[in-house]
Amino acid sequence: MIRHTFLIAFRHFSRNKKFFLINQVGLSFGLATTILVLLWVYDEWKVDKFHQLDTQLYRLISDSHSNETVLNTSSLVANHLASALPEIEAIVNSSWGALVSSLSNEEEQYAVTGEFATSAFFELFSYPLILGKADQVLQQPASIVLSEATAAKLFGSTDIIGKSLQWQWYNMREEVIVTGIYQLPAQSSMQFDYILSFDIFEKYFKERIDRGHYNTRTYLKIKKNTDPQILNQKIEAFIKEQYPDWSWVPFVIPYASYYLQNVYNNREAVGGRIVYLRQFFLTAILILFIACVNFINLTTARASRRMKEMGIKKTIGATRVVLAYQHFIEAILQSLIAGGIAIILLLIFLPSFNQFVNKALKLPWDAFFLLSFVAITILTGIVSGSYPALYLSLLKPHQILKGNLKRALGEEWLRKGLVIFQFGISTVMILSVWIVHEQMQFLQHKNLGYEKEQILTISTNGMPNEKQKEFISNVSQIAGVVGASSLSHALVGGQASTADIRWEGKAPESEIWFEHGTVNYGMLEILNIELVNGRFFSKERGNEAEKLVINEKAQQVMGFDNAVGKSVQIGETNYEIIGVTQDFHFESLHELVKPTFFRWSDQRALKIAVKIESFDEQKTLAKMEELYKRFHTGFPFQFTFLSEDYQQKYAAEEKVSMLSRFAAALAIIISCLGLLGLSSFMAEKRTKEIGIRKILGASSQNIVRLLTIEYSRIVILAILLAVPLGYWVSSKWLNSFAYHINLNWIYFIGAGMATLSIAWLTMGFHTFKAANFNPIDCLSE
Repeated sequence: MIRHTFLIAFRHFSRNKKFFLINQVGLSFGLATTILVLLWVYDEWKVDKFHQLDTQLYRLISDSHSNETVLNTSSLVANHLASALPEIEAIVNSSWGALVSSLSNEEEQYAVTGEFATSAFFELFSYPLILGKADQVLQQPASIVLSEATAAKLFGSTDIIGKSLQWQWYNMREEVIVTGIYQLPAQSSMQFDYILSFDIFEKYFKERIDRGHYNTRTYLKIKKNTDPQILNQKIEAFIKEQYPDWSWVPFVIPYASYYLQNVYNNREAVGGRIVYLRQFFLTAILILFIACVNFINLTTARASRRMKEMGIKKTIGATRVVLAYQHFIEAILQSLIAGGIAIILLLIFLPSFNQFVNKALKLPWDAFFLLSFVAITILTGIVSGSYPALYLSLLKPHQILKGNLKRALGEEWLRKGLVIFQFGISTVMILSVWIVHEQMQFLQHKNLGYEKEQILTISTNGMPNEKQKEFISNVSQIAGVVGASSLSHALVGGQASTADIRWEGKAPESEIWFEHGTVNYGMLEILNIELVNGRFFSKERGNEAEKLVINEKAQQVMGFDNAVGKSVQIGETNYEIIGVTQDFHFESLHELVKPTFFRWSDQRALKIAVKIESFDEQKTLAKMEELYKRFHTGFPFQFTFLSEDYQQKYAAEEKVSMLSRFAAALAIIISCLGLLGLSSFMAEKRTKEIGIRKILGASSQNIVRLLTIEYSRIVILAILLAVPLGYWVSSKWLNSFAYHINLNWIYFIGAGMATLSIAWLTMGFHTFKAANFNPIDCLSE
């Protein structure tokens, strides 16, 4: 019986090669896309979940005034919390993020990235220790734990416990002792070359720590079965009682969750990588479902070819179960064959996909993957074959033998409905591609209020202050360099914020947050920010430490017609406003322009900015690199153009753009394959009708119109139904930007015309071929 079933299935495939091929292309590409996305989703889901205390490991964060997530906390407050709340079993404080510093052995200096952390770090986090014990490696002062790769780079081996190194960051220098070696799993979101004991951090930042500054990050181990919501209520009550003036209230979230959900509003996760995981996953499922729709459509359309077979089988006693079994086996076989093709496609396209998602994904080839793949493939076959199997097996013998297939279950309406679904989704995807492209063009060409071309920023990587000044002076002398300066923060999206600013006329109860940063002489001139009133910082005027340059938005919220000459107080210091600039966009265009001020400083800059001429660019960069290596031995010359930094703010949108183009193309191709098969079948089915019409005088144009108009109506209906969904999807995405294009009717008409044109081209070959049949040949069939 099984052999007979398989034999019939393969005979059916061989007799219908064209439709078999169409199904294979659709199913294989759908399966390959789904498996690619599932591999990526699983890899993303695994990040940070390798820690043994995963269910008890939490991090302390805050919602800021602008609904941005603040990772930094106050170690002073965190320690008070840990001692006051019994739910907290252990606490780890670390520095505010990875520091690019230097480590020197007796011979060479190396650029490395690391953090400070309190003694329980390796007890809470399960980074495998090759040498050393988790509860001891950070106990003694001035201790350092190195990654396996860093130890090999510095000493050529890992047998280095007790050896000393020189650590340096800006003007801070310490001799440290190696107390442990760890391995860093690829699934860790924190990537660092070393961990230093926290006592060094406390030594240099004691004043800030004692004042409660947000310059650390805090991780907690909480008791099992603790309700995080109740714990957060206790934290809020503690802050309001002990620190009533604080505007940022910390709360706990599972440590591993932050990688995927890193945007919070009122303590609720509202965004992050999880959004793109869902978009990828939904897109892949839609593409696979469109392929399944093709299978259902083509199978039901050609069911009439097997009516007699089904009718005879039922007449001689075949049950509904036997007939359904036959169709399910055929569908599953086709799906399994498509699965084999999908594996080949995965091997071909996986490298390109890895570049797109910045991963190193591999097909695991373990039992779990193989079983999952087979399960997905079989499920695809069951979904694809379910309607044809249940549909054909339900028909009565007399209905089949009389040819009443169409009247039996409204098969024609189902097929039309599925075509509407396919082309409706395709229209939405075409519209999305167009809208995303137009918005990205808008982002690239909008006037930001400053110049970003031909300006590069170089990371100082902890370069001592004296060397920074000397380097800026020397680099300014290089031919091709227009100007050089320094600043305290990354320009694009890297400003700090404060509400501790007061001026005459400000209401005591009002809380207005300002972005701020420090810049050296000439920095604002290099950016070519337009000055509305006043002046910029000037070396010729002497000490500018208590002067401010603000933007128009800041002047507006202060309520001044002309703020130049006005005095404001920040903390305990009085500042004079010396200049007002036009508004500019250092944040992405997701954000509104914020009130911003700049102070002057030539100390401990994070970035050195250099403006260069466009000609002989490579020669200028080569000279800068040579100079940098002389000043900062052991550190690579790393720079980015400001235009690239700005572009990086839209990395997620670029991925959405690429994903939408890929998804739209694949959905359209698969939908067109289905329409190609249906139009071919309908042309074959109406061969005699076409012959009679031509004998009665119908022209080829009349026949083309006759064959095209039916599915044209269906596609037009699909477009009309897709417009509201497309409008909703596009509006929702555009509204995530504070500045965006307006939705114009031309986008919807254009997407609809594109869909209709694609459908006409798909149907064109078979309709023209059918319209030019010789009537004699048609009637003789």
